[in-house]
Amino acid sequence: MDVLKIISPLNQDIRLIAREKARTLLLKSIGEKPERHNYSMNYYSKYPKWMTQLITTLCLIVLVGAFLPSSFRLYVAGSEAFAHGVEIPALIIISGIATVIMAETAQVVASLALAIYGTTKWARRILYAIMIMSTSLALIGNWHVANPYDVFSVVEAIFPPLLVLGMSYILKGQMLQSIEIRHSSEKAYQEDLANWNKLASDVELHTDWKQKYASALRDQLTKANKRKKSININEVSLEEWKALVWREMQEENWFYAPSVQMDKPKSSASRLHTTIDEGGSDFEQSPLGVTVISQNGKNPD
Repeated sequence: MDVLKIISPLNQDIRLIAREKARTLLLKSIGEKPERHNYSMNYYSKYPKWMTQLITTLCLIVLVGAFLPSSFRLYVAGSEAFAHGVEIPALIIISGIATVIMAETAQVVASLALAIYGTTKWARRILYAIMIMSTSLALIGNWHVANPYDVFSVVEAIFPPLLVLGMSYILKGQMLQSIEIRHSSEKAYQEDLANWNKLASDVELHTDWKQKYASALRDQLTKANKRKKSININEVSLEEWKALVWREMQEENWFYAPSVQMDKPKSSASRLHTTIDEGGSDFEQSPLGVTVISQNGKNPD
């Protein structure tokens, strides 16, 4: 029994339906398009996330605790020093606040900026110089106001500025880790998105395309011939299915350059010349450059 003769080929519309079905199934197998929010929770660390969050919270608490007493002393030191030369109350208050900013806030800013902008040797030198100047201002200001008289007063005057500097370093490390995690997540998202777009843009280049398309064609052949009495579609062997599907795939690849060379049609001028020659006409050039046609070799007057 020759199934190729019994089962007729599909028409173009049915093959297009099979192709679209194969595309849909292949896109489902590739998976849904990656979304950025699915990568925002990626966290790769040997420590649990709750531990790093706890460290960050405690670090901020210690930072505030060390910043407050140190900033109070620096405000007093800055305002008193400024009041020796300027006695305007508003300017004295502003000077005290500016002293706190130059000492304590500059420490934190320089330490955090080192994690982002300290990429060159000169940038690191500048940031370290800012940290040294701001820390020196904080230590001297605290010592000047506290005027320590015993061991505890010495420690209580020196430690707050140093603690601010130390907590800033810890926060810098936390910031660097957060930036690295965010960068790795974004990189993974962009790579997966590029791969998905590459596969989805032309699924017919996918390695599984031929299998999906062949299965879709077989389904359409089964659907079109399941009611035929001359053949039981369920008894068609695997090799016969391969031949049937291969025939369907080749139906769209029938056109090639023709092997028979066709004669080119003659132009209208060529046909006119041939007709005149057959009628015995002659061509003569007049003095004015006009061609005169004569019949039987006679020129008209």
